[in-house]
Amino acid sequence: VYRDCWLHGNKQEGILVSGPAAQGGRRTSILGCRVHDNGSHGIDINDSQTLVQGCQVYRNDIGIVIERQLQPGAADNLIQNNLVFRNKGSGVWIGGYQCDRNVVSGNWIGYNSTAVVNTSGAQAGAGAAGEQGGIVIHGDASGVPDGTLITHNIIIGNGTVAQADGVTIPSRVDGIVIDGNFRPSGQTLATSN
Repeated sequence: VYRDCWLHGNKQEGILVSGPAAQGGRRTSILGCRVHDNGSHGIDINDSQTLVQGCQVYRNDIGIVIERQLQPGAADNLIQNNLVFRNKGSGVWIGGYQCDRNVVSGNWIGYNSTAVVNTSGAQAGAGAAGEQGGIVIHGDASGVPDGTLITHNIIIGNGTVAQADGVTIPSRVDGIVIDGNFRPSGQTLATSN
């Protein structure tokens, strides 16, 4: 259990939850932490059954990441009642091998992917096209996360760069449920890539 921690200024992740490849689901809890200004992800979950609740996650490259490239995957995680804002890339990013049945619920996810375009026209620190926005569900050769529930979040003001939507979902993902989220008029809530 990580409780009421303040993690900032690290070269890589603020918090990395990584279980041994042969075992999954250590049931880690991250509660009430402030995770900001880290060089990579604020919170990086490479395990199953992790709870992230009541945290403030801001000014990282990506706010909260659920990813796994090897068995047993990163499934059944709960991201609940957090403030996730002003990250360079996505607020919440889910993708990789067996990253199934994750829940993103009751969060305020805003003003992520608001990278500055430099004088050469390149985006500075925003992530790849299609990888930007409030919540990104990512599918590639290593796997496609199925069965994710995105419910009762406030998703607002994400992106001043191209393809920065409220929620981005690749077309080959199954069983994603988006329900009861709030977004301001004029912002796309979901797209398929």
